[in-house]
Amino acid sequence: MKQLITLTLVILISAKLQAQTVISGKITNTRKETVSAASVIIKETGTGADADSTGYYKLITNEKGKRTIVVSSVGYNSKEITVNIADAPIQLDIVLKDEPKQLGEVVVSAGTFEASDKAKGASLTPMDAVTVAGSGADLATSLRSLPGAQQIGEEEGLFVRGGTNAEAKQFVDGTLLKNPNFSSVPGILQPARLNPFLFKGILFNTGAYSALYGDALSSALILETIDLPDKSAASLHIFPMSVGAGLQKLAKDQKSSYGINASYNSYELYNKVVKQNTDFFHAPEYLTVDGNYHVKTSKTGILKFYTNYEYNHTGLRSRDIDSSSLFSSFGNQGINIYSNLSYRELLGNRWRIDAGLAYNYLKQDVSDKLENKDHEQIFIVEDPYRGKNNSTDINSHFAQARVV
Repeated sequence: MKQLITLTLVILISAKLQAQTVISGKITNTRKETVSAASVIIKETGTGADADSTGYYKLITNEKGKRTIVVSSVGYNSKEITVNIADAPIQLDIVLKDEPKQLGEVVVSAGTFEASDKAKGASLTPMDAVTVAGSGADLATSLRSLPGAQQIGEEEGLFVRGGTNAEAKQFVDGTLLKNPNFSSVPGILQPARLNPFLFKGILFNTGAYSALYGDALSSALILETIDLPDKSAASLHIFPMSVGAGLQKLAKDQKSSYGINASYNSYELYNKVVKQNTDFFHAPEYLTVDGNYHVKTSKTGILKFYTNYEYNHTGLRSRDIDSSSLFSSFGNQGINIYSNLSYRELLGNRWRIDAGLAYNYLKQDVSDKLENKDHEQIFIVEDPYRGKNNSTDINSHFAQARVV
């Protein structure tokens, strides 16, 4: 009985081996160099094998009749060969031709920020600026996510490579934006004054900017306002901390447009619901109203006007550093008015003119007070309390004109 079983197994294995066909050979290129790791596949079934480091492959199949062998490798053109598979082994040496490929332009990107020959720096679209994680849809906070920028404590402004915020300035249509952020409040990062959707381009350069901006800056943030909107639009937003509305109207002839936006932000309700470590006696409050008018003066010329009015008021107190029973309070209240007029036109024969006027008025009333436990202002003539009651009235006028 054992002999019968053994004989049966031998017959079955022999029949199986006889049914299989071995296809083998070597894969080289046109320079007679071996092509390692090339893939050899029977097209009709998908079965196959890979070449070894010497270019040799061995493919065992039960298929019979005409079949298509597909050979491919990275950097070479794929090759298809028709073979007639029978019981006899098949020796099939294959030569692959080089496949020349030219790499496209290399673009290095991080999220939606692009660094390439086209941008000459890091650029954001308005939507990028308001969707940066953790920015709260604020342009000033979004800018700190740009390559090369960094945050220094809770101070507002743009910092590059550890320099001061005076070394990284912002420009709107070629003119300097003197006060890009709301005025400083201790320990609270102040938002940007401008609406990012007013700009078609937000370009951040850390050294490759034009010499027009000068002043030995570490970087320049170049903001370019939109020319004309694609269509008329209106907006409305209502949040617990902010309400606002806007209108942008495009003329029927599509040669001019005007717009107005208003936004009011108050953290009073939010601070009542979400308890704060900071003791606010006046929660941060901001009012912003802006308007714009754009008109095409010719096929290549455009005149743009933008104006902005802002009001801010914040008051907070904390334990006095020199006493456990006294308090120090800080108050900041003021307005900022900014206007910008720009003109651009191509003059032909590779000449063009860029001109701009800008005016900024800033008024801030800043006060520091020493208070008792009932939050009443007190005056102590001895040190170190002598200089803890003071007020500062800031009135700043800034004007700039530029023609290129």
